[in-house]
Amino acid sequence: MGVGHRPFRNRQCARVIRVLATGDLRRLASSELEARFGKYGVRLFELARGIDESPVVSDRPTQSISVEDTFEQDVLLPETEPMIRRLAEKLLRHNRRCLMESTEEELTGEDA
Repeated sequence: MGVGHRPFRNRQCARVIRVLATGDLRRLASSELEARFGKYGVRLFELARGIDESPVVSDRPTQSISVEDTFEQDVLLPETEPMIRRLAEKLLRHNRRCLMESTEEELTGEDA
């Protein structure tokens, strides 16, 4: 079970207090979460209520890129090669566009 980027370390404790989803955290007091999960309990309390005072960093280096497709039905592994190739080509096109925009920004000194 995960909340944000950090999973509950004690799954049994989460089950005991009947936390199955982030919404379940809203019914618990900050003090109860802190008693059970320590300092991270207060953070869980805040996140469950949409409280996040972290600064928004919009201009940082890209750490990863991805593309995806959703299939109507399950696909057997031997049938995935052409699909993976299409996804790789899609990712390559996306990456080239990003590189072109980045180069244009560097040349003009402004957002593309």
